[in-house]
Amino acid sequence: MSRFTDKMIMNIPLPERGRKLKTEGNGLYIIISPKGMRKWQLAFRWQGKQLWIDLGKYPAVSIDDARRRAREHQYSVDKGINPLAEDADTNPQLTVEQLSDEYLTKWAKPRKKSWREDERLLKVEIISKWEGRLAADIRKRDIILLLEGIYDRGAPIASNNVLRLIKKMYNFAVERDLLEYSPVNGIKQLAKNRTRDRILNDDEILDFWFGLDISDMDDRIKRALKLILVTAQRPGEIAHMQRAEIDGHWWTMPGSKVKNGKTHRIYLSNLALELIGNGNQEYVIESPKKGQPVNTTSLAHALNRRGIEHMNIEDFRPHDLRRTAATGLARLGFSNEVIGRVLNHTFQGVTAVYNRYRYDDQVREALEKWADLLENEILAEQTEMGETDAY
Repeated sequence: MSRFTDKMIMNIPLPERGRKLKTEGNGLYIIISPKGMRKWQLAFRWQGKQLWIDLGKYPAVSIDDARRRAREHQYSVDKGINPLAEDADTNPQLTVEQLSDEYLTKWAKPRKKSWREDERLLKVEIISKWEGRLAADIRKRDIILLLEGIYDRGAPIASNNVLRLIKKMYNFAVERDLLEYSPVNGIKQLAKNRTRDRILNDDEILDFWFGLDISDMDDRIKRALKLILVTAQRPGEIAHMQRAEIDGHWWTMPGSKVKNGKTHRIYLSNLALELIGNGNQEYVIESPKKGQPVNTTSLAHALNRRGIEHMNIEDFRPHDLRRTAATGLARLGFSNEVIGRVLNHTFQGVTAVYNRYRYDDQVREALEKWADLLENEILAEQTEMGETDAY
């Protein structure tokens, strides 16, 4: 292969899409984008994989400078040093695995309470299909085929979630100058997102409650699921409930543990306190690993895999219990304002903070009446049925 000259580089035709590569045959490449951007890259082998490292843009980095930088990096490789590991932040050519680690460490974990779901999707849906590939080599067609595979196996919403995650990860890479462009642009989700409005009716609440009782599910998971229904709080908030946060009938969640970032006080009815019980452990719903809270995803997995066979309930998730409780409060005649305070929805305005404690009495009344409805009407039916069957 011929060596680079300035004339040769400028005469390479622009590609219609993606990028065009030209090499001297020594691992040094010139990469050309559809818009005419030209930059240098070095291809090298590391632990059986081909990796790439950015050497700068042409003509700011001349041909001679590019060759010198290439030799220096190749010398590091020969000495057993991965040049990507020396300065991953400034290197745009990472594998999909490396980019996913960067995204999780520097964006998702510091900003998202649900970063573990991103980690799971990356591992199960993305890296498993693109392992060993360079992030810069992923094309729009690769993403479309990946999404279609997820959709065709009967998981349309999961395909949408994967698309959003890939888009976030590549946008992160472009913003940090790890990549020149995102291949996700222009890709539309395959399934329409539907607002979930599933609530359990009285019969289903009955089946849920007593189905848990006769299941072989872990008692901690049973109590957590019931507490979601009784308190109307989010599954993740119940999973991370700490005994130090409870004072009598009131549970105060710090803003760091709440979705909207604002401290939330919630009333605990006698039924809720009975489910919480007494104990010395830090977390009310403790993980089998002592001193740690149960993982939120364990609640969903438990309903999917165990105990559910005892309930005649279809399309059922833990968050539906929170929505069911909110609907129950509306059924009892409480206003949207009071229900919003129970659910810790965000209210705007200067008076929002001052009104927080003003609604304590109404929040207490709402959750007491909801517990009373559950115990004395909906769940009492099972006791009556049992007494009738005994005769």
